[in-house]
Amino acid sequence: MLCTAFVERVIDEHYQNQINQLMPDENILKEKIKKFREDELHHKDIAYKNEATKKRCLFFIRQNN
Repeated sequence: MLCTAFVERVIDEHYQNQINQLMPDENILKEKIKKFREDELHHKDIAYKNEATKKRCLFFIRQNN
């Protein structure tokens, strides 16, 4: 679950960056990406509920950056 939490965090940041860069006339695409991001955030929540603590995740991230 720790790996899942870490991957979902990276995907969340990626989707948020895409949302931030889209132009107003790209609203349909923006809404689709928002839905994808919500799905990934749900997966991250599940990972944390199943033993992937934030403390462990931060340790893993610091060791691999």
